[in-house]
Amino acid sequence: MTRDEVKAVLGYFEWSGEHTYRDLTACLVDTAFRFDEMLSLQSSNIDLNGNKIHLYDSKNGKPRFVPMTKRVREIMSIRKALGLFSSVKYLSYMDSWKRMIKHVGFDEDVVLHTPRHTTASHLVQAGIHLQVVKEVLGHTSIQTTLRYAHLAPSNIETGIEALEA
Repeated sequence: MTRDEVKAVLGYFEWSGEHTYRDLTACLVDTAFRFDEMLSLQSSNIDLNGNKIHLYDSKNGKPRFVPMTKRVREIMSIRKALGLFSSVKYLSYMDSWKRMIKHVGFDEDVVLHTPRHTTASHLVQAGIHLQVVKEVLGHTSIQTTLRYAHLAPSNIETGIEALEA
């Protein structure tokens, strides 16, 4: 999703009064966590002082941490006392997600995993090194992360400039 599309998604959840889903979706986009990873978080995973979310049980079995954006920090500061996203039920969220897709006018290929792909795409398009993107996503292999490489801005000019120096 583009940044404008993300705004439209969050705007839909705001408009529909589904503030928990708005917060959840914003956190998914800003952290690249998988849906089940986000739902599994407990207050003890949130380090507001260190500005990090610790994920101890990831898909690949390796713990990782992700720094919080300002938006995620604000959400977690409020939701930490509310049990984070423990009240969210998968089927209920999916029903709302499907309504959002129709309302916003997305194709049906915008799925629950799309926020994770969005994070990766935004990072790569901003010129963030693929190794950093790999760590944020928690991929075990750089090969998995390379699927986003085509989105990177051309670094050929930068490379030639380095040779000139």
